[in-house]
Amino acid sequence: MWMWWIAWLACGDDKVSSVDTCALSHGPLVEVPTGMCVARDLTSSAVDDERLMSAIADLQRVNATAVRTDVLWHKIQPEEEAWSFERYDAMLDALESADIEMVAILAYGTPWASSQTTTESTYPPDDPADFANFAAAVADRYEGRISKYEIWNEPNAGRFWRPEISGDPEAWGELALLTARAIHGEDPTAEVILGGTFFPAQIIMGGEEFVRRAIAAHPDLLMEADTIAVHPYPTYPPQVAPESEENGNTQLVDVVATMRGLTDGMPVMISEVGWPIWGEVDAERQAQMLERSALLAASTGVTGVCWYTLWDYEDPENPEDNFGLLDVDGAFKPAADAFLRIADAFERSDGAARIEELPEGAHGVHLGGVGDVLWGEGEICGETLGPTPTWW
Repeated sequence: MWMWWIAWLACGDDKVSSVDTCALSHGPLVEVPTGMCVARDLTSSAVDDERLMSAIADLQRVNATAVRTDVLWHKIQPEEEAWSFERYDAMLDALESADIEMVAILAYGTPWASSQTTTESTYPPDDPADFANFAAAVADRYEGRISKYEIWNEPNAGRFWRPEISGDPEAWGELALLTARAIHGEDPTAEVILGGTFFPAQIIMGGEEFVRRAIAAHPDLLMEADTIAVHPYPTYPPQVAPESEENGNTQLVDVVATMRGLTDGMPVMISEVGWPIWGEVDAERQAQMLERSALLAASTGVTGVCWYTLWDYEDPENPEDNFGLLDVDGAFKPAADAFLRIADAFERSDGAARIEELPEGAHGVHLGGVGDVLWGEGEICGETLGPTPTWW
């Protein structure tokens, strides 16, 4: 991590001078996240001390300041009168010892609470008050230790909210409303995050329509929740850049603006985003997409950015197995280096803004206290831009 700053300082004088001559301008600074988050469920690791400590060591290797992980209802309350918090106690103890924040996804169902299944955990409860009671129990147990709760994950994706292919925005809205009230009833200081929707309308209902319908059915969500989360992936599997409109993609900055507009200015969190090494995306391009998406996100004032995910898995032909910062052997990929660079820059920066009046095809972000970052097409300040961000 420190080697990057030494290299930056060593070449910084010429580039700072060049930038001053070019007089690049930017808009007002907005607050940046205090670091970078990794989206990685640790539930299965938490039952094995060695696996859990290995996972936390890997989070520390990439300088993650937070991890977004499931807190699964069916694990905590497998029967209506049976409660089991042990694995999450162990997880939270270990994360606190490593100074890594837990962003808790309250998810999903538990079979005893649904008449639609006897075995599966992704069916919502018949009575959303049962889920709210579960959330209240979690908030009560971990008051002062967990400060961020996300209600569900991608509720507009049927695989997480069965049986409908696009979930049920009205039903999820009711569950989210009751849950937000329940959490705040136990811990008034907790940040309640409306579960991150998968933004593109790709077979499933898009995040924009889903959130609009949920709020229309339950407008009190805007008063009870604190933050709206979104997953601004390009269409799956992600291939195009975050600033691209190819193939009907919505630019990342426009995704954030859309969600903020739908919620009357509610703070926005990117609780998941990533690109796999697959198709047109190689290891170098994955790192470029991480850096560019995180910088653009920071320029919009999001409260956090969680990269999906920590590790690769075994199948190189399956895009779902290749989003990781680390490869299957635990070695750093170029994306891990980019994650470190961004995490370090965010920790040092006092604000971010997009650089203005750049030629078409060029993109840039100013990080207060750090410098300017540019990429794209053309020449700026004597430097030829390319897909890899150039730091000044």
